[in-house]
Amino acid sequence: MFYSPAEKTYRYRAVLRYWPWAPILIGGVVCYLVYNGSNLKTLGWIAGGCAILSLIWWKATASPRLEFHREGIDYTGVFGEKTIPWDEITETRYHHQLMAQALGWHFGLVGALIAARAAKRPDAKKASQTLAVVSPNAKLTIASSFENFDEILDIIFSKVNPRIKAAAQKAIAGGGTASFGKIQLSSAGVIWKNKQPIPYSRISSAGIEGQSFRIKAEGKWLALVSIRSQKVPNIFVLTELIQEMKSPASVTKPESMGGARFGV
Repeated sequence: MFYSPAEKTYRYRAVLRYWPWAPILIGGVVCYLVYNGSNLKTLGWIAGGCAILSLIWWKATASPRLEFHREGIDYTGVFGEKTIPWDEITETRYHHQLMAQALGWHFGLVGALIAARAAKRPDAKKASQTLAVVSPNAKLTIASSFENFDEILDIIFSKVNPRIKAAAQKAIAGGGTASFGKIQLSSAGVIWKNKQPIPYSRISSAGIEGQSFRIKAEGKWLALVSIRSQKVPNIFVLTELIQEMKSPASVTKPESMGGARFGV
């Protein structure tokens, strides 16, 4: 627990907080429809079960609270509380999945056909997103079911990324490497799985495409690097550093840490 007052507080989206009452509504309708000639005891069990289910569901959706303090993140959930100071956060791991991608992934060939159809819908670009915040003592996964999720991302990245980026730049400038999981950056280029560095001049794009982080080269059909985005720690710091190493003279805006989600 932090002693400074919360600067920002977030809860689950309002629609999720209303849904818990659906079992009671559905149970009431069922009881009404089958009342004629039915055993009142049975109807009582149905109504009681729906009420208990609603209470459990309400507790699960109403309890979670995410607070940002001057010192760090404070999360209160059904199973307790987690506090993570800003300066102890070592990495973030981001993942997003479009609705069409989720259908294809979970339902195989049938899902792929449905996904192809879903991809044409106006809301096809809607995605479920998660951000894992990791420290030596705790890990917190924040989902896009929280209200104002983009704002949450911006706050976390603005507090964490500059420090991590500065450490990576210092390591590279000293002749070493900056590690981002299986990807490393050196002054010579991007090192993938301990292979020879890919010169920055060869890279045409680097960023998240679909569920993966990909690095591509001009004139190449296949990506030089392709890995699930959640397996790359501090993925937006990595993306921004590659962009800067490609164009050393360019000036990077501070907010681009969050805006780099869709590649460079």
